[in-house]
Amino acid sequence: MARVVVIGAGVGGLAAAARLAALGHDVTVCEQSTTTGGKLGWYERDGYGFDTGPSLLTLPQVFEDLFTATGGPSGSIGALRRLDPIASYRFADGTTLAAHADDQAFIAELDARLGAPAGADWQRLASRAARVFEAAERPILASPVRAASLARLAWAAPGDIPAIAPGRSLRALGHATVRDPRLRQMIDRYATYSGSDPRRAPAALVSVVHAERHFGGWYLPGGLRRLGAAIEARARRCGSRILLGTRVRSVTCTPGGRVDGVRLADGIRLPADVVVANVDAAALYGRMLPEGLGRAGRRRAAREPRSMSGFVLLLALSQLPPPGPRFARTPRFPRTPHFPPTPQLPPTPQLPPTPQLPPTPEFPPTPGLSRTPGLTQHTVTFPADYDDEFDAIFSGRLAADPAIYISAPPDPACAPPDGEAWFVLVNAPPHRPRTDGPAATARWRDGHQMGGLGADHATPHHRGPRVGPRAAPGLDWDRPGLADGYARHVLDLLAARGFDVRGRLRWYETITPADLERRTGAVGGSIYGPASHGARSAFLRPPNATSVPGLFHVGGSAHPGGGLPLVVLSAAIVADLVGPA
Repeated sequence: MARVVVIGAGVGGLAAAARLAALGHDVTVCEQSTTTGGKLGWYERDGYGFDTGPSLLTLPQVFEDLFTATGGPSGSIGALRRLDPIASYRFADGTTLAAHADDQAFIAELDARLGAPAGADWQRLASRAARVFEAAERPILASPVRAASLARLAWAAPGDIPAIAPGRSLRALGHATVRDPRLRQMIDRYATYSGSDPRRAPAALVSVVHAERHFGGWYLPGGLRRLGAAIEARARRCGSRILLGTRVRSVTCTPGGRVDGVRLADGIRLPADVVVANVDAAALYGRMLPEGLGRAGRRRAAREPRSMSGFVLLLALSQLPPPGPRFARTPRFPRTPHFPPTPQLPPTPQLPPTPQLPPTPEFPPTPGLSRTPGLTQHTVTFPADYDDEFDAIFSGRLAADPAIYISAPPDPACAPPDGEAWFVLVNAPPHRPRTDGPAATARWRDGHQMGGLGADHATPHHRGPRVGPRAAPGLDWDRPGLADGYARHVLDLLAARGFDVRGRLRWYETITPADLERRTGAVGGSIYGPASHGARSAFLRPPNATSVPGLFHVGGSAHPGGGLPLVVLSAAIVADLVGPA
């Protein structure tokens, strides 16, 4: 039996703790926050509740496997509901499109909305996506991977290499496969699922299309926070100790370079035979390892571009326009969210029965629909010029006309009967506590654009990503007035795109990349750690088994990548690498 310390109680850390404890190891989880779940957060106020992280679940079998491997049925997570449509899309020319869960219905929708070639083009793309997913699922997504893995894949299944299209970008694949520019925008969006630029993201990310379409998009009534609570409960039931409000300062090692524990912020050292880091790769290699260890990982983390972050609006809406002022202004999202604390267990707990989650609330029979006409539970509105958004974000600037994602679950747990709770997300540059000059943020103060978007925006239109030594890597999101001003700009954009909720707004909160960094430790608030840019980046993220003996890595910035299913798969890989007690 090994003494295991897990740093971080995000979903990856909790899943690793559950699996390792079920294998007979002595597991302690150290979490700096007062709550578990990491980015799978929840915010509640005045009868409104919001998932503040993931809002759509894919690959449900991954979670079934987790619970089966740790001693019980998946019923502990409640009843998942498959969404139909999975999402709806609104384009700049006014076209709307519903992504029906049934493939034939979706193809018919494509032909009806975009023209007859669209359905056939999508079928061709979906076939390619299935081949990529099937080629990568076992040898890469569910296994530890090294640089030689793609070579082994080529040797074992050479026919799959053309499908994966090494050296080709997702943008290039979309342009070669489909003809309608609106459908190409939809394909580009799959790169943003990993916080990446479709012009630099590998074509292999088309596998996400198959994962979403074939396995479906799902919602958990009561919010996806219930999934995190169920995984935490399973980890505790298997014997894991979870220490909240406990920040790990560093990983300690023997003179020979093997892990032997962790040092807490208060100076206390916890001995360990194995350390599992559920933290951002840049944080792990940049400041948690002893000098001289993890050099390769440190160099890699330093040179890789950060993924996009996100700017979030939590909108508490009434059904009818209330009397009073047009906007309700509230303080920014609190630096330390007031989520209900999870009680800590004593150092040597008895194994309790699995705690019962709150009862699943009554749910409408068509869970893909929202209460607002024309809005589904998940809605994406596209700008006319998608490239302008990527140019801005990867140059450290705010996008003037970004794509806007709306999650509006018709769930009684999320809003009172006379209201709606909208989670609104736009892609954003990561946080960096400096700017390129006062105008970079002042132009958004009080919701008004104060002049142009910078000198580089006035140059001839640029169709390639502006990423290089001179590119600004981030934006100072703590500048006074920036978050509130950009919030009002996003509300104005929503109104221009057909969703004017300004007269229904009871209050709103913002979550900036700076807030996300403080809450989760993600460097700069980059949601997925490194961006998936380059031919092999989709499959070769920082490895689960590090170069430091006894140190393992799980979570969105580690292999196989970001998103709830991949994070849980990373925990399964680590458990297999550590092995049974």
